[in-house]
Amino acid sequence: MTTNDQPGIIKHWDERASDYLQSSRRDFARNSTTNRWKDLLSRSIGTSESLHILDVGCGPGIMTRLLLEMGHRVTAVDISRQMLDNARHTLITPATAVSFCCAEASRLPFPDNSFDVVVSRYLVWTLIDPAGALREWQRINKPGGIVVIIDGNWFCYHRTRHPAHWWTSCMNLLYRIWTGHRSGNDLAAGYALDLPCSHVSRPRWDIGIMSDLGYIDICVNRSVERQIWGIVSAKRLKYLGSHQFVISGRKPE
Repeated sequence: MTTNDQPGIIKHWDERASDYLQSSRRDFARNSTTNRWKDLLSRSIGTSESLHILDVGCGPGIMTRLLLEMGHRVTAVDISRQMLDNARHTLITPATAVSFCCAEASRLPFPDNSFDVVVSRYLVWTLIDPAGALREWQRINKPGGIVVIIDGNWFCYHRTRHPAHWWTSCMNLLYRIWTGHRSGNDLAAGYALDLPCSHVSRPRWDIGIMSDLGYIDICVNRSVERQIWGIVSAKRLKYLGSHQFVISGRKPE
């Protein structure tokens, strides 16, 4: 698979949709975890009013559900039809509060200035053209609207030889021995190493792109792992070296 192999990337996520759904359910099984994610989102988008939000790269709809529970109207977008099908079947919400759309993150079928907020979680690193996606999100953001990116430096440790490279390799091997299957991290690394975001320092790269697009009031939170999973936890060990972050910015009025 190459960085230009969009059909291959779609196939990858279609095939992983079921496992990804189960993994996401485990991650959000505790109300305390769900509430921490809601708090994290509220810090970026506010809590005072109902907003029209685009959840781009929605996957199985985990963020979509949280945003709906927070009282917002949500349009959920993903390039994987299987992911969208899972999201439709697992979201128990009023039909008027959520809609679904299969589309590429950098080619969205919405008019200019359509959304109060654009949210993406664990998406940008997967994109062939991440800069193009951010330009597209700026286009559909309303004046005064907000973009929120939740992501991490997922695979750059292979390039830098950060100690996380060896830890993750050991975890992938143990998972394969225990289950007889490759872990999701191991599967994704097959194409992620050649993607643009595996070769840049983030969130510095994101800040640069957002600044070039004219976003203001750019804020970065580099403490996602500690805030969601605590100081010491299995999840923090799992995500060792990913350095997750939330970055938000506002489109000028």
